[in-house]
Amino acid sequence: MKEKGEWWKGIVGLAVLAVVAAGLGLLFRGQRPTPVATEPTATATAQPAVTQEVAATPTTMIVPTGTAPASTPVPGLVPTEIAPPEPTTSLPGLDDYLFGEPQVVLTNPRRYIGIAGWLPDSEHLLITRGDPERPLREFIETFNVRTGDVRRLGERDSLSVKPLWLPAMQEVAYTDWVGKEYRALYTSRGETAERQTIATKLSSLHIGADPRGQQIVFFTEAAGERPQLWDVQRETVQSLPFILAPLAYTTGPMMPSPYLIAWHPSEDKVAFYNNYHFFMADLNTGRMPEVDLGDWNGLELWAMEAQWSPDGRYLALLVTVGDLPVPFVDLAVLDTDTGKFHMLDRDPQDKNISLSDVAWAPDSQHLLILGELTWQEREAEDVSSHLYLVDALTGKFRPILSNHALGGGDGGWNLAWSPDGQRLAVNCPTSEEGRLCVIAVTAP
Repeated sequence: MKEKGEWWKGIVGLAVLAVVAAGLGLLFRGQRPTPVATEPTATATAQPAVTQEVAATPTTMIVPTGTAPASTPVPGLVPTEIAPPEPTTSLPGLDDYLFGEPQVVLTNPRRYIGIAGWLPDSEHLLITRGDPERPLREFIETFNVRTGDVRRLGERDSLSVKPLWLPAMQEVAYTDWVGKEYRALYTSRGETAERQTIATKLSSLHIGADPRGQQIVFFTEAAGERPQLWDVQRETVQSLPFILAPLAYTTGPMMPSPYLIAWHPSEDKVAFYNNYHFFMADLNTGRMPEVDLGDWNGLELWAMEAQWSPDGRYLALLVTVGDLPVPFVDLAVLDTDTGKFHMLDRDPQDKNISLSDVAWAPDSQHLLILGELTWQEREAEDVSSHLYLVDALTGKFRPILSNHALGGGDGGWNLAWSPDGQRLAVNCPTSEEGRLCVIAVTAP
């Protein structure tokens, strides 16, 4: 089964909320696709790990100011190399960004292509591709958007949990099922190399890695809600000095969801969040304050996804309220220096769309948002989704590439902005095949 389905499954309806503009000023409302259940086949044996116990630290509360809301490279269509832009003294505005036409660079018959993220060189992507011959399996690969070269790193059950690239070791970390009952964490350097088993009997398929790829955080059944840290180079495991709120019980109306992980670019903070809590763990001090995301109509907001800006100051959050199916999914930006939320300026005339993906620009001021139309609106439109460029500090936004059908990949990861800012990777599938597109970006 796909672990992410515990978060998104059943999000089939959206509410047009007249009070949003007056209360939260949030932007989009939406749903995520329901993942397909899988039948696991992989088996593995865990390697012994050195475990170090560290005392837990009590949490404190921070209340922010304000209220928050068989694939073939396509020849002749790979983008040409673009020279890095010259440094500028001021950040570009919304109208300064120029976006080229989407170019199809990879296809996959009958199956999706998931965009897990760019590698640091801004030329390779980490992707997943559904196996056209085995509906429940997928490949984990790197893809060179300039040359079309594909390098296979491994395969697993089809999961809505991203694999992670580890730059320090030039390998990928990913989770998979072991038999029908257990989850496991692996690393792999390539198809011809044997994958390394890091841990078995995980309590969640979700993992996190520091930006340099030297450490991996995960959860095990034995350690409960205490995160475990794998040192990639030393090949040792230790328990982090934090104990998160238990998942085994709840006093609220919903069952707790597994914790997701977002690692700060400076590597000294890690966000752990689910449908009840948002913890900000400080690896230097051992403190773990809980961030209050505010409420809407008396219901507590919770984050379905969190992404750090490249400079580490802001968090882009997909927020909602209540249990599945949720009434809406909106975007807010949290300034972690001040504790304030930056709300996005929704045009009342804009269509009601389902927010599916968010990607930061390298300048840490602009965001791309991919919103998919509701089923009713798709019948009257030539495209099924819209792409918006957003100024995270002012809340202003503008639509881009409105005449193209973008997004909609079954993997749930449709959008990524390259570290050098010169390319976008976006899903652009048809009803017959998965397609990966690259869009050239220029800014002063």
